[in-house]
Amino acid sequence: MKLEMWREKVNDGSFNMFESLSKVLPSPDSISFMKNLVADHLSRLACEFQQYFPNLNDTDLKLVRNPFKLTLAGIDSAMQEELIDLLNNSGARDRFENCVFSKFWCSSITSYPKLSQVALKALLIFPSSYKCEQEFSSLLYMKSKYRSRLNVGDDLRVSLPVTEPNIKQLTDAKQTQPFH
Repeated sequence: MKLEMWREKVNDGSFNMFESLSKVLPSPDSISFMKNLVADHLSRLACEFQQYFPNLNDTDLKLVRNPFKLTLAGIDSAMQEELIDLLNNSGARDRFENCVFSKFWCSSITSYPKLSQVALKALLIFPSSYKCEQEFSSLLYMKSKYRSRLNVGDDLRVSLPVTEPNIKQLTDAKQTQPFH
């Protein structure tokens, strides 16, 4: 929404929301050139955001947070029967209250496939962006000004394991260096 608002303001000739840009503009004549350039960039940026973060229906997010507070009004007709079954299943309600969202929806995929598919699709956005941020933070830590020429491929692979290595098993498999 902000990108659209900024694009409209730029088309009107206002660059107030870009403090650094308004300081750099050399003359009022350059505004028309900059206006087209910035508006085009904002449009492309909005398309990129749409590609990476597709619109999620508010009902989908409510389904993930607490499906037991939903009503049939905002639900697609193909999923209404599953929602009714879920709402009347006290065991599912107990499981939902006692575990994490993702685990609940993963465990419910056989019982409620349509609802689970919508919920898991909404949940997939967050771990992938978290994982990217985690990897980037690890890279920044390794590539400090003191270690700038370091090839970090192997170090990065080790610092971001999916599973924890069993150090005891790895060390037991190696022969110790005998004293001379």
